[in-house]
Amino acid sequence: MEELLADSQEDTRQVSITLKNRKVYVGFVVRTFDPAYDRKYVVILPTMSGYRAESTHRLTFDTDYTRVYQALIAEDESRLVRGVEDFQVVVPVSEVVSANLFDWEAYQRFNEPFGESL
Repeated sequence: MEELLADSQEDTRQVSITLKNRKVYVGFVVRTFDPAYDRKYVVILPTMSGYRAESTHRLTFDTDYTRVYQALIAEDESRLVRGVEDFQVVVPVSEVVSANLFDWEAYQRFNEPFGESL
């Protein structure tokens, strides 16, 4: 997980992090954990969040942070710089069930109704 998060931060790619409580955050890694030190958390700037259904684990998004960011920046461009600090989410590594790279276009294709052509 450490390598995945570090690579996504270096390449500015989004990750999806699922927590023990089934909450899911998708976003950009701002700071990753370091097992060599006592830093056992990941900081992300979320672009979306949601949850996994208890029985099927199917992902449902219920919050689109990007629309809020865009509106705030349109009102005050200085919010772009402050936004990282204002909206970052600190996730304890001990709460992470899974993490993976996230690609919105691939996600949409995988979630088309079964039988539709890709």
